[in-house]
Amino acid sequence: MVIDEFLKIAIERDASDLHFKAGNNPMIRVHGTLTPLTGFPRLTAPDCEELANQLMTEFQRKRLQEDLDIDLAYSLPGFGRFRGSIYHQRGSLAIALRITPLEVKKYFLNTAQEFSTVCVNVHSIYFTNFGRHKHHFHYDLLGLPCQFFSILI
Repeated sequence: MVIDEFLKIAIERDASDLHFKAGNNPMIRVHGTLTPLTGFPRLTAPDCEELANQLMTEFQRKRLQEDLDIDLAYSLPGFGRFRGSIYHQRGSLAIALRITPLEVKKYFLNTAQEFSTVCVNVHSIYFTNFGRHKHHFHYDLLGLPCQFFSILI
């Protein structure tokens, strides 16, 4: 199994996350719903280890052995960047990856209904109010910290 192929599939299907765990099919999260990639066999512990090794450097492999988990970043040129964790779960390795697309989607909203629709379909939103002051709001719909900053023009 090749990790880059799974990452490409996840990006093509507009997934936000990709999960690998022994005993399960590879899973993607699309618009908040976990979906198995049923076109692939259930993963074994050696499958998960092989996929994890494709993501890690030698230094990271040593850290994983010492600490039993590791956070990392991975880049697939021309497709996207990924951040994630590799950790031990029930006697084998598991992998959780968050996709950071190369291009950020931009939305222009005119009504509350449009805002409501976007909230269902993305995991974070940046708002800009143009005027003498530009106020930028970042709302992370997954409950992660939000940021606010103001720029005076």
